[in-house]
Amino acid sequence: RDLADIGVKVIIGHHPHVPQGIERYNNSLIFYGLGNFIFDLDYHWKYKYTSRSFIPRITFVGKEIAELELQPMRIIREPYAVRPAVEEYNNILQYIKKLSEYVSSDSSICKQTDIFFTDILLPEFLGFIQRAGDDNNGDFTQLIASFKKNKVVHKLFGDFLEIYSVNT
Repeated sequence: RDLADIGVKVIIGHHPHVPQGIERYNNSLIFYGLGNFIFDLDYHWKYKYTSRSFIPRITFVGKEIAELELQPMRIIREPYAVRPAVEEYNNILQYIKKLSEYVSSDSSICKQTDIFFTDILLPEFLGFIQRAGDDNNGDFTQLIASFKKNKVVHKLFGDFLEIYSVNT
C-alpha cells in the first residue's frame, strides 16, 4: 500500500507458490501473488493451488488503469507445461475473488493470517520437524545448525516459536 500511496499503479507480489488476492487501493492494483508458473518440486503437487495461477491483463488509458482481465492458468504435470485453464476457469476466478475479499480490510487480513498459521503452516512445519527427526534418528543438530546459518530463517523460526508460545 505504501507503493500505491506514492503513485505506483501496479504492484505484483511473489513467492507464495499459490494465487493470492487482488486489491484495488488508491487508484492502484495490488496483486499479492500470481502463483506458480514453472515450479516442478514434487512436494508441491499435493496442494491443489500450486498448479493454478493467473495472468493479469491490464489496460491503461494514459496513466490510469482502465480495465483488468484475468486469465486463469493451469500447470500440467505430464507433459510439463503451462496452459490456459479451461475446465477450471470459473473455479480459479471464484477462488481469486474469495482471496481478494480477505485482503479487503486489515482485520480480515489478520483473521485469515491467523487461520493460515494455525490450520496450514503450523501442521506443515510440525510435519517437517517430525520428518527431519525421523530421518536423523531424533537428532536435530543439523537442522538447527542450518536454521542458524540462514539469518532470515533463524529469525522467522524464532518469531514463529514466540508467536505460538513454544518454549525453546
